Amino acid sequence: MSKINPNPFTTRPEIEGTFGVVTSTHWIATAVGMATLEKGGNAYDAAVATAFTLQVVEPHLNGPGGDVPVILHDVKRARTDVICGQGPAPAKATIAHYRDDGIDIIPGTGLLAACVPGMFDTWMILLRDYGSMTLAEVLSPAISYAEHGHPLVERANATIALVQDLFREHWPTSAAVYLPGGRVPETGTLFTNRTLAATYSRVLGEFDLAPERFVMIGNSLRSDIAPVLELGGWGIHMPYHTTWVHDTEADVADDAPRLRRVDGAHALPAAVRELAESRA
Repeated sequence: MSKINPNPFTTRPEIEGTFGVVTSTHWIATAVGMATLEKGGNAYDAAVATAFTLQVVEPHLNGPGGDVPVILHDVKRARTDVICGQGPAPAKATIAHYRDDGIDIIPGTGLLAACVPGMFDTWMILLRDYGSMTLAEVLSPAISYAEHGHPLVERANATIALVQDLFREHWPTSAAVYLPGGRVPETGTLFTNRTLAATYSRVLGEFDLAPERFVMIGNSLRSDIAPVLELGGWGIHMPYHTTWVHDTEADVADDAPRLRRVDGAHALPAAVRELAESRA
């Protein structure tokens, strides 16, 4: 603990502790991660619990339809791994297709900007291969905050206000969630997303019944889904690829990071695909 307050002036305080440290962009998610450690979970369990909670309390920054690159260091295995959960483009989203439609620049939002989500697979791989808790243990806090509410942060309020007309005119299912009573929710008011809570509760109902933790999480990754992924209130249909995760361990030096590729949305459980009312 030699670096406790080495300099009283800082805008990014350094955090140290004897038990563990969790940091995120939202205090509730950070508290969930720390509680996970206090319940006996390891750092990877805490990371997954924090990440799913962030989907609830910061919907303007991330969500079930997103992607995530993860760099981790496994002390027990004495190696650094990378899980590439970045969403690839849909199979039919080719340069030729866009050019045929007269499009030369992909817009920043909307149907044409959507990728095939890599988020869910990534966190499940991390939980299965490095974590110690069950899916229910890491998902329950996020489900609770989505069901019972959390104080809406200012930036979420501002983002919803910015896109409210788009929601009303084009994405009515998103409007039903993010414009309760037809109005932009005020900063600090209790905000719920019961559709997202029901979605992840269904995930638990479908996959948390396996007798062994590893099998249960593996089931959520290998679930059979239809060959079309329907994203959110966007009505976009994207073919997925059935390639499983590749581990390039045999192709790299023993001391080099390992790379795993989450290829497409083949592993998303049916409940996660049905996000028509919960995807902003």
